[in-house]
Amino acid sequence: MNSCAKRCKSYGVLFAVMFVAALLVAIYYCNLKTGFHVDELWTFGLSNSFYFPHIFWENNMDANWMDPTFIQSYLTVDTGHVFRFDSVLYNLSNDAHPPLYFFIIHTVCSLFPNEFSKWFGLVPNLCFYSLSLVFLFKLSYKVFQSKPVALILMALWAFSPIALNLVTYIRMYLLLVTLALAFLDTLYDMFNVAFANRSVYFRLFVISLLGFLTHFYFYIYLFFVSCFFSIYFWARKGWMFSFKYGVTIVLSVCLSFIIFPPALSNMFGNHYVESASSQSGVMVLLRRIWQFLGSSSVDLFFGSRLLLIASFCLSIALCFYLLWNKKINREHPESIYIVLLFNSSLVFYVTACYVSPFTSSRYICLAYPGLLLFGFGMFLYLFRYLQIRYRNNTDFNFRGTILVSVVFVCAIIAADSVFFSSNALYLYPKSADNEAAVEKYAGSTGLFVSYDYYQLTAKLLEVAKLSRIHALIPDQKAISSFCDRNYIDSDDLVVYMNNHDCEEEVLSQLKDELGYSGFKKLPGYTQIDDGTSCFVYVLYR
Repeated sequence: MNSCAKRCKSYGVLFAVMFVAALLVAIYYCNLKTGFHVDELWTFGLSNSFYFPHIFWENNMDANWMDPTFIQSYLTVDTGHVFRFDSVLYNLSNDAHPPLYFFIIHTVCSLFPNEFSKWFGLVPNLCFYSLSLVFLFKLSYKVFQSKPVALILMALWAFSPIALNLVTYIRMYLLLVTLALAFLDTLYDMFNVAFANRSVYFRLFVISLLGFLTHFYFYIYLFFVSCFFSIYFWARKGWMFSFKYGVTIVLSVCLSFIIFPPALSNMFGNHYVESASSQSGVMVLLRRIWQFLGSSSVDLFFGSRLLLIASFCLSIALCFYLLWNKKINREHPESIYIVLLFNSSLVFYVTACYVSPFTSSRYICLAYPGLLLFGFGMFLYLFRYLQIRYRNNTDFNFRGTILVSVVFVCAIIAADSVFFSSNALYLYPKSADNEAAVEKYAGSTGLFVSYDYYQLTAKLLEVAKLSRIHALIPDQKAISSFCDRNYIDSDDLVVYMNNHDCEEEVLSQLKDELGYSGFKKLPGYTQIDDGTSCFVYVLYR
């Protein structure tokens, strides 16, 4: 076996070892997950509930008591409703997201009717996580023509807090990043040839269609990517090349609207868009960018905005330095791809900061592949430039530099894993204790007192342990009307609230009108940040 074959085999072994190690780390954290963000239980509800998108749908929470049977029916697929994708489409038409990810969850849950498990959402995410590693390795190898570099980039992504957070978050965002990487991999194939064949256009069409059916931000992301690359294609490969690329993307957009017509109205008319568009101005944008930089620093730079900004500025400086010395375009033509991708990713990042309803990494994660490739690529090109310039200089130790670089990358990967263990967003280790605290009152009646009925979605696994629960708003007249219409014979009444400014008044009124002797905080219950601000009390006789 010659040296080249041995080297390829060793890289294959390294890839397999790193891939398995990353997957085991992801599975380890998935196993630690004990609770759910409100949006995660919404994922199960929208995917599995039969023509009933929300627990508050059609004033259900105002008019009816909810019991464990109703909650199970909302979160799981009923035996008679397996593979009912028409129901999923109906539910999503009354929500704010395209249906692809929910189709996947519904398919998995349909294999296990009337059962609920976190693994029904985590196993698909682990599959997307694995695919994201493969696509990032492929893309990095094509761009940099170096398997060691591709392995390093794959490892930096695999063990980063953002990747591990996305794999433990049962929503569509990891699928979204995976499709973005698949699209960028195919786009590089088109970038690197004089004439693209039909298979490349077909892959672009299918991947972009799947992306559009996964999340609306894929429209925004692909708009900026297509703008920059279309201009490049027009200038370097001719107008026909650019035209074919543009038609491919436009056709996939049109088909996505045909498959899911509510996409058009949801993108421009739902309450999330209205909330985001209600704030405008340069100062608002700058403030939101600063807030999102905080999220990005946690995702990639150990929570340090200073380190993130310094790395970004240094990458830009290196880019201008190498361009000034005419090293990028002449010696590394593929770097044009990285620069174009960086520009489109940066514009998307700023746009996402402006239009997103909340400050969360999930809205900007599409920008990370392009930013990661650009930042790493600039340092790599500088190293290669110095290697050529000082090739015959005995004072410049390249082997020592490589060794230091490898050790530095390994240290970053290890530090990322340690940092994530204390900064995981979606594991909720205290949720099991909260469920156990509520279970001590199994069979009791519950009330949910709030103006934000959706927040009860995050507590469905807890309240399923009660005999029944009803919702009402924290208004004196509404509470009196409820107490007049309902007789509660439970010795203990479990009350969920999220209005900190009126808890004493509400609890005192319920105690007096329902004939309880006092109230206290639920023993052993801890308020957690699961997308809600709920706390729990117990009224006792």
